[in-house]
Amino acid sequence: MSRVAIVTGAGTGVGKATAIKLSDAGFTVILIGRREYKLEETKKACNSHAVVLPMDVSIETDVKKCFEMIEKNFSRIDLLFNNAGTFLSSKTIDEINFSEWKEVIEVNINGMFLFSKHAFSLMKNQSPMGGRIIN
Repeated sequence: MSRVAIVTGAGTGVGKATAIKLSDAGFTVILIGRREYKLEETKKACNSHAVVLPMDVSIETDVKKCFEMIEKNFSRIDLLFNNAGTFLSSKTIDEINFSEWKEVIEVNINGMFLFSKHAFSLMKNQSPMGGRIIN
């Protein structure tokens, strides 16, 4: 049985490096991020099966569809690496408008929550039960 991992923010940096290492360890890796071309670059660097799923982690319906696909195609999730994040350009707090702030919260906090929620639900109902969530 192949182990399955999800890596959010898999197109660059720590997420890309983590996805490649998990692939090297034999995981099937689900690559999540906003920029499909960056995810495709990560997929090319992976040594085992990788699936590209471009999406915004803060959109609940997309996250739900992601986990429905995983359950249908793989029946399990062994590891979730919540890495997706965004940040504001270098500004002092008085220069940040509220809509910019809300975007950071949507991705960095709500995206992590949504992926953790759906991963936990699948992990507790799969056989064998369990898995790891890394935030």
